[in-house]
Amino acid sequence: MADLAPDAPPGAHYAQEIARRVRTAMTERGLSQQELADAAGVGQRTVSRVLLGDVYCDVATLARLEQALRVSLYPADWFTREL
Repeated sequence: MADLAPDAPPGAHYAQEIARRVRTAMTERGLSQQELADAAGVGQRTVSRVLLGDVYCDVATLARLEQALRVSLYPADWFTREL
C-alpha cells in the first residue's frame, strides 16, 4: 500500500486505514482472504481490493466485514484529526 500525499482526498485515507484494520484483524485471527470472504459473504476479489486500500468500500461490504471479523473497521474518529 503506497503512502498517500497529505492532500489526498479524505476518502483515500479512510480506505487505507480500513485496509490496515482488516489486515490486522485477519492476521490476529489467522484468516486467509478466502476464509474472510466466505465468513463475510463477499467475494475473495472484494477482500483483495479492500486490502489494497485503493477502493472505497461500500457500507454493506464494510458491515459484512465488521460482522465477520467482530471489530470496528470504520475510522470514525478520523474526522477530528489532522491527516
